[in-house]
Amino acid sequence: MKKSVLVLALALSVTTFYSCDSTKAASTSSDASTSMSDMGVDQMKSYLMNSPEAQAKVKDAIVSDPDSTLSTQVTDYLTTSSDTKSQITDYLSGSGTKAKILEYAMNNPELTSKVMSYITSNPDLLKQAMSLIGM
Repeated sequence: MKKSVLVLALALSVTTFYSCDSTKAASTSSDASTSMSDMGVDQMKSYLMNSPEAQAKVKDAIVSDPDSTLSTQVTDYLTTSSDTKSQITDYLSGSGTKAKILEYAMNNPELTSKVMSYITSNPDLLKQAMSLIGM
């Protein structure tokens, strides 16, 4: 009788161990399919700053829709920030459109870097940027 109880307890332990492992495997695969909208701001920031592909998509989205809220805020940043204002005004000589500003900035690596830093420093803009690229 003691042997059968011991065997039963051992069998239950092994079954529990394997069922926990399969649960972990299932949650790991579902974690991989988690969308960017489920990520925290720090994770989105890291993703955008470290992914050239994501930055290219954000740049394209900003340029292709100059009337979006994000594009408007980026334009305001570019034309008012002490870091970028002189480059923008030198390029435009005061007669540029928002679309020209965005196109110029997204084709200038230094300005693009500043725009990406600006976007990632503001959680609302970061979420807008990620949604523009389908994340």
